[in-house]
Amino acid sequence: QLAPDRAALRDAHMQLAGLWSEHLGDSPRALVSLQAVLSLEKNHRGALARLSELYEREGRVDDAVDAAQSLLTATAEGHPRERASALVRLARLERARGNDGGAARALRDAVALEGPGSESALECKALMQNKADWQGYVGAIEEFLRNAPDKKTAAASYLELARVMQDQLGDAERALRFLEKGIEASGGDLTLRRERALRLR
Repeated sequence: QLAPDRAALRDAHMQLAGLWSEHLGDSPRALVSLQAVLSLEKNHRGALARLSELYEREGRVDDAVDAAQSLLTATAEGHPRERASALVRLARLERARGNDGGAARALRDAVALEGPGSESALECKALMQNKADWQGYVGAIEEFLRNAPDKKTAAASYLELARVMQDQLGDAERALRFLEKGIEASGGDLTLRRERALRLR
C-alpha cells in the first residue's frame, strides 16, 4: 500500500500468495497476489510455478498447463535442472488431461537434460507402451550424451542404452556396441566391462 520499489512489491506479493494459499486456504486471494507478481515481472518463474500448482489443485488443468508452458518458456537453456523440472511438471499435467503423447514428449525432453536415473527418466519409462516409445527414450539419452557428461555419468548412460536396446528392443548387436562405446568413453568402467562379458556369454 505504501508503493515500495517494484522488486520489494513483487517479493511481498509472492509472500502473500504463499500465506493465502498454504496457510489460509484462500485460493482466489492467492491468485490475485500471483497475478500482481506477474504484472510486475511476467516471466517470474516462482509465480508461474505456484500459479500452475494452484490451478491444478482447483482442477483447472488446462490453465495449469498454460502456466506450466509459460514457466518452461521463462526457464533459460542455461538452467538444465530447472528446465527439466518444468518439463516434468508439464508432463504430469498433460497426462492428467489425457494427453499421453504430449506427456511423453515433455519427459523425453527432460531426459535429454538430466539423463538416466533421474525423476524424468523413471516417469518416462513408466509411460512406455511400444517400441517406438522406447526408441524415443533411447534418442533422449543419446542427446544427453552429446552434452559431454563426466565419465561416471557417461558410463551410467551407456549402460542404460545397452539394457534398453537388448531387453526392450531385442537388438543384441547394438547393445554390445553401446557397451563398447561406453567402455571407451568412461576409460574402462568395470560395470560396463562386466555387462559386456555377461551379454557376450
